Amino acid sequence: MTLKYLDLSWNGFGNEGALALGEALKFNNTLLHLDLNNNRITNEGVAMFCKGLEANETLRVLQNVLVNENFVQLLELTCQEHPNLHVQYGGVGGFIAKKPPRRLDPMKVIQDYLDQRKLRLWDFFRNIDKDGTMRVSVTDFRKAVQV
Repeated sequence: MTLKYLDLSWNGFGNEGALALGEALKFNNTLLHLDLNNNRITNEGVAMFCKGLEANETLRVLQNVLVNENFVQLLELTCQEHPNLHVQYGGVGGFIAKKPPRRLDPMKVIQDYLDQRKLRLWDFFRNIDKDGTMRVSVTDFRKAVQV
């Protein structure tokens, strides 16, 4: 029997752990799923970990990684060589974190659309509702806004 799934989340290991894990991944040929949620790996540790990841041919899922921009760049290179590797991460964070972009207010998007085309809301919906049922499908609405 061999280890296929390894959950190392919440262990708090840092660069030394990332180096050790990278070295282990170089020679591991059985591990399929690795969970690294909530550990303290810096850019230096990411680089060491990715070197081992590049040499690994069997890992298919790397899960719950809090990543930084350096990791994303190294990951892109690694995924080119290993297209079967799937990395699940919740966003860029760590030492060079960025705020996620703000979602647009849907009402503002609609209002801007109407203002640009000098339409009233009533006219906009009346143009979409060709059959006069007072119902507009989501698909029809999206098509109308994209035009």
